[in-house]
Amino acid sequence: MGPGSTYLKSMNVSAGGVSLSAELNNYNEINIMHPSPYLNVIPHPRQSDQTILCSFPKGAVVTVSSGAAEAIKEGDVPNETARQLAGLGLMVIDQALERKQAFHFFEELHQASIGLRVAVILSLECNFDCRYCYEGTMKGKHHMTDETALQLVEFLKGRFLETHQKIILDFYGGEPLLSTDRIIFIAERLKSFVEERGGQFEFTLVTNGSLLSKATIDKLKPYGLTRARVTIDGPPDIHNFYRPFKNGTESFDCIVKNIKEACENIHVAIGGNFTQENYKRFPELLDILINRGITPDKVAQVKFTQAMQTGDQFAMSEFQEGCSCPSDPWVAEATLYLREEILKRGYKTPKPGPATCMIEIPDSFAIHYDGSIYKCTGLIGHEEFAIGEVWNGTGPYRDLYALDSWRKEEKCKECSYLPLCFGGCRFAKYQSDGSMDKVNCMKGFLDSALETMIQQDVVYQR
Repeated sequence: MGPGSTYLKSMNVSAGGVSLSAELNNYNEINIMHPSPYLNVIPHPRQSDQTILCSFPKGAVVTVSSGAAEAIKEGDVPNETARQLAGLGLMVIDQALERKQAFHFFEELHQASIGLRVAVILSLECNFDCRYCYEGTMKGKHHMTDETALQLVEFLKGRFLETHQKIILDFYGGEPLLSTDRIIFIAERLKSFVEERGGQFEFTLVTNGSLLSKATIDKLKPYGLTRARVTIDGPPDIHNFYRPFKNGTESFDCIVKNIKEACENIHVAIGGNFTQENYKRFPELLDILINRGITPDKVAQVKFTQAMQTGDQFAMSEFQEGCSCPSDPWVAEATLYLREEILKRGYKTPKPGPATCMIEIPDSFAIHYDGSIYKCTGLIGHEEFAIGEVWNGTGPYRDLYALDSWRKEEKCKECSYLPLCFGGCRFAKYQSDGSMDKVNCMKGFLDSALETMIQQDVVYQR
């Protein structure tokens, strides 16, 4: 195909959540450019003469004519078009340089960061008796003390630099709403500190939803509550089996009632953990939510994920239905099935994007109820992975958390999925292998799922 032989009339673009239409002219001058090594070329699900192009980490999704797609793959595009495609990360001048830059993704993300994001585990007490609890045998009446809470505040004040504009705390438990007064104790002190410096403070909850009443929300909102993530594991019989109250009573109706009220006051994201045996029944939950008035316009997002199989010293040995290998074929099948069911009902669900794990981000960490600091919420209480504590700060953790595992792995260096994966979940790798030294490769899952996920987003015009 010769230079200048392709005329691109229009290009429909979705990048970073913004949709636009760019009318392109025919330019005779050709840039020497190449398709990004992270370019994915995907058939359009409904229009045979159209092709979808997407590239990460920028996350641009572009619909072009199939002829234009061939020209782009060959680097045969007009100069102005090439510049626009380069801005979207679809074309590059130097493919080797593009790969090198991907290896510095987290350094650039850190430089661009304007805030701190910290998970705070307030206690290990919970009012549920979940069959697969990731905290397992650690659970109990272990709570953050006043002394530790005060030192936590001082620690975060010390980390809030002049370049920072925001602090976001994600409160976890156990069940964090068993520690409502402790949330206020911490939030009140940090909110005034940050706002006096012209910054913004907010906090979120990762909660089972049973205590997320309107009265509780009204109590917490003045201190910065903006969002809650609530777990519901499918329709009532499945959820109540996996997530009953400690006294054995059912929790489903209580949670749904609270979510309905909460949606009127804060952003609510709904999650759920499925198994290979029960994932096909999760759409029943979506219909129940709609019938009870928790419609798509009222929910921030819905995302279901496979229940993880843990195998460490705290694991609940009686639960054997989970999965720690994302490349198991059924995981892609279940993910795509549930994603389709979520989207066709009008709910929002996350788009494919870079795996921005807190392990890789310097200004993000998890603080345990006893003041110890970790780089992963899943590893709290595993003392061998503590990187410090709030009294004396943090120490080096590069080797401890295998930050360079994917940088050393030859298959990662050439993988077109690298910006979506960055070696996969280290916690899952630790649970399956007892070590984080090797990558938890996502290629099998992405080979099976990414194309359909992008097609789903195009069909539902996201």
